[in-house]
Amino acid sequence: MPNVASLESLQVPLPWQQGVWSRIFQQYERQRLAHAYLLSGEKGLGKMHFAWAFSRLVLCGNVADGRPCGSCRSCQLMQAGNHPDCQIIQPQEGSRVLKVDQIRSLAHYIGQTSHGGGRKVAILSPVDSLNVNAANALLKTLEEPAGDSVLLLLCDNPGRLLPTIRSRCQQEYFAIPSHEKAVDWLSAQSTGGHDLDPLLLLCGGRPLTVLQQMQDGKENLVAKILQEFLMFVHLQLDPVEFAQRNKELDTALILEYLWQLVVHAIRYQLSGTDDALANADLRILILSLVPDATTAKVAAMRKLLNFSIAIDQARHQAQSPSNPNRQLILESCMGLWLGLLKNK
Repeated sequence: MPNVASLESLQVPLPWQQGVWSRIFQQYERQRLAHAYLLSGEKGLGKMHFAWAFSRLVLCGNVADGRPCGSCRSCQLMQAGNHPDCQIIQPQEGSRVLKVDQIRSLAHYIGQTSHGGGRKVAILSPVDSLNVNAANALLKTLEEPAGDSVLLLLCDNPGRLLPTIRSRCQQEYFAIPSHEKAVDWLSAQSTGGHDLDPLLLLCGGRPLTVLQQMQDGKENLVAKILQEFLMFVHLQLDPVEFAQRNKELDTALILEYLWQLVVHAIRYQLSGTDDALANADLRILILSLVPDATTAKVAAMRKLLNFSIAIDQARHQAQSPSNPNRQLILESCMGLWLGLLKNK
């Protein structure tokens, strides 16, 4: 089970979740909740926080002003993290997938009478990690709903789910908030007055990812990586030197930051503008990825897209449990970036 204290620590719904909350809350008030909700969106947008808060609402015995009371027996059990009518199903330790036995246990759970005499809630996360057998078992559960239960299915990439699973859920999508809304919310979390723009960009605009990295003290790491990137762009480091200097750092995180820069470069190539260019350092890095203006537009976009695909594959490879040579992965990616620089 996720850390209950962390789930309780943020006011939910978060600003960018308000629309989804309002829609589902109206169904709650009318006693017309769907049997299953598919909550999708990128990591770092608070899907689990949302699901936990809504579970508290559904199970509360004394909802007031659209919020769980916090004092009834159900709320106390939720705060303790051991409510018998709320289950959170996640990959077991050492696994990255939801397995068929877990889904069969879910089917048994929702088929039983609730302890509190009301609804039961199950949160499955991430459902895009279902293996084939588990996906088929979940489909059967969705096709034959039992009891007064609500399933909250959380996923980052709904395209990986069976279309038949998606079609049997009410689908709700959490979009990345505007830059202004994210900065306002982060500033209210007492993040220490740091310049949030670089970290927010490198975290893909996802506020909870930024908050977590700030709490982990990674703002200094961001500053270091940005300076290393700038040295590389100014040809003060070659790919081997860059990888050697950063071999003790999280390679997947460095590649994640590079991939986000590429995303903004693509956006700039398509539209001719990007808010991130307002930051001087980010402007240098983003424009370094954009092919020379003399390159035909189609060819330039092809170069950028090919580079983005290579970086995306590399960042997933760097997170592989098969112990890849992360220094070589980083050298290879920086070599591709150097190729773009030399062609400018």
